[in-house]
Amino acid sequence: MARLERSIRQAGGWAALAIIALVSPNGALADPGRYTAGPPSGRLTVQVRKRGLLSGLAHDHDFLATAWRAGVTLDPAEGGRARVEVVVEVASLEDQQPALSAEDRGKVNRQAAQTLDAARFPELRFTADQAVRLPPAGALDLAGTLTLHGQARPLTLPLQLTAEGEGWRVRGAVKFKQSDFGVSPFSGFLGTIAVHDEVEVALDLLLTPAR
Repeated sequence: MARLERSIRQAGGWAALAIIALVSPNGALADPGRYTAGPPSGRLTVQVRKRGLLSGLAHDHDFLATAWRAGVTLDPAEGGRARVEVVVEVASLEDQQPALSAEDRGKVNRQAAQTLDAARFPELRFTADQAVRLPPAGALDLAGTLTLHGQARPLTLPLQLTAEGEGWRVRGAVKFKQSDFGVSPFSGFLGTIAVHDEVEVALDLLLTPAR
């Protein structure tokens, strides 16, 4: 444990996620130093809000990602430094608006894929290796890079971590503008029905030791 404590001290602001990668909730060393998550153990959504003169005729949309993966990988040789990666298949985003028929939701899904140019840029990717612990316990800001529509921008993701079974429950949400990534938000009927430039990505997932 003394060696583990030294590694955490050396990690500085990264200590919060070093703990995830190094130690299981019961205090035992994790093996092999990697935690993963996917659709069966969590949810990742993209929330899009309507605007425009005729927005009363439209709907807000919450897109559920049905194909994604997340992982935390530790490098003990670098004093407990870790790398976080979340990858979402853009074409897997499915609208959950219950007021729409299945046919209309399909149209929305196709429009979203077209807006994000999923054929050319099939993945949304967030990577990070820096974190700052915040009060209360379990809270941190994860500073990294979001790559969307072929463009990369810095992004800080606030997270809340709680121990759950052999793993960690991770919850968080972040807002950003589509236009910052070269995406033109949907706008139809001369702008009378459109969506806001700003969207919110929310996640609730369970990281468990990779087997």
